[in-house]
Amino acid sequence: MEIKQLCPHCQEECISTLQKLFISSASSRQCKSCGKEVTISRRYTIFVIAVLLLMFVVSQVMKPDLMYILTFGSIAVVVFSVIQIYLIPLSKK
Repeated sequence: MEIKQLCPHCQEECISTLQKLFISSASSRQCKSCGKEVTISRRYTIFVIAVLLLMFVVSQVMKPDLMYILTFGSIAVVVFSVIQIYLIPLSKK
């Protein structure tokens, strides 16, 4: 199922879900309808960095085994991907 990613400028479908998954506040994509630049909020990028740092600190304190790190890391990637696709709106660049 393709999720429509609507442009904040023209309210038309502007980029694919895969493109949105790999966009960050430091990068942008062009809307295929109006040609204007779209990106995601800088707050989300800061949130992801903060959570990743927290995960690193917790992993250093707990000294888990490799399987735990791989499992937890894989789950984190899936959760961040779902959040990026479904909950983070595109914003104007």
